[in-house]
Amino acid sequence: YTMFPASVYLGFSASIIWVGQ
Repeated sequence: YTMFPASVYLGFSASIIWVGQ
């Protein structure tokens, strides 16, 4: 899947946002 790296990046960003809350 070509967007795999982007998916990982978004998942990482989401985890940071989750912790930020």
